[in-house]
Amino acid sequence: MVIYVPRAEYDGNAGLKAWPVEALKAALSEVDVWIEYGGIVMLYSDIWEHAFKKNPRLRYLVIGDTEIDSLIRTFTGYDIPTLKRMLDKVMEMVKAAQKIHITSTNGTDVWYETNPAYAFDIDDGDYSQPIFGTAPGYVNIVPKQGSMNGRIVFDVLMESDLEVENHVEFLMND
Repeated sequence: MVIYVPRAEYDGNAGLKAWPVEALKAALSEVDVWIEYGGIVMLYSDIWEHAFKKNPRLRYLVIGDTEIDSLIRTFTGYDIPTLKRMLDKVMEMVKAAQKIHITSTNGTDVWYETNPAYAFDIDDGDYSQPIFGTAPGYVNIVPKQGSMNGRIVFDVLMESDLEVENHVEFLMND
């Protein structure tokens, strides 16, 4: 079943006034798979919370407003067990680290301390069991508040009104 809803102005609970809340709660409490595709998402809204509370078999995947070629690159052509082994090793390294330093060829150069009080999470692309899924290869690391320094460079900012030719840079200073 495909459910089309009006496009809300904002994500999460801020979008509730645009959506048929009770109908969505009822439907999403009974589905096996919910793939949320759109620039404005219900993620973390009362609808989302209700669906996860009432539906223990729910497999939810948020993919946002993504171009088809990006979906193909992200969700095909990899081996789930191999990705899982690699991500488990990355998570093992992250949990042992006290500081993280990330660099990339696009100009990102940022460092921060980790916070062991927060949950660390990976997404290996195995959506066969109930899950709150994101793109395969995702690693969630929560920085210790006030410890981030450096530059984060984004090549694309989805759902933004920014008009840039190459990228957007965020300078982080604790």
